[in-house]
Amino acid sequence: MAFADSKTGGLILEGSLPAEITLSESCSKGDALGYSSGWKKALATTGGVIQGRAVAAMDGKSGDRIVAYFGRVRLGGRLSGMTVGNPLYVAEGTDAGQYTETVPSTSGDATKVVGYSLSATEAVIDMNANTDSVLGESMSLIPETSLKDLQRSREDEIRNMPSSVILDQDGYYLATIIIPQTDFIKMQTEYMGELSNGVKPKK
Repeated sequence: MAFADSKTGGLILEGSLPAEITLSESCSKGDALGYSSGWKKALATTGGVIQGRAVAAMDGKSGDRIVAYFGRVRLGGRLSGMTVGNPLYVAEGTDAGQYTETVPSTSGDATKVVGYSLSATEAVIDMNANTDSVLGESMSLIPETSLKDLQRSREDEIRNMPSSVILDQDGYYLATIIIPQTDFIKMQTEYMGELSNGVKPKK
């Protein structure tokens, strides 16, 4: 069964660091919340990112004061189809406040891990355990692509792709892939690769 966040029926099985906040829009119990000119549902979409900061302890509408958890939360009821141990992210698009196991992959998307699945229907959420991260925020001079997208690429697509930084499922640097366009660049790349392979990490 595929992962799903029904958004309704959330159960807070455990919660820590509760605090009262005033909502700027409606939310459901268990929603990921963030702050952007008021407390709103968190969102990973580029151009409208609202980083996750807390978990709603109850339903509420704009103007309501509700309790939210700013620490670790054990969440059930609304989640299904999860793979044990998978990281969770704030969702994109029209799914504000919801969770996903799929790392957002568009440059500018929020990629912070906000929790992990404990079972198919239960997760631990800790909005502030990791620092905020946005895909594409780096000093790299070449394009970035996710490992997942690279793995889905055909041979001809890889031959024609630009040299790229490869990011892992959490949006962090994994490797650099060079696609030489000339024999000279190929030779230089292999030479630098040989030097890199000869560096032994300290034990």
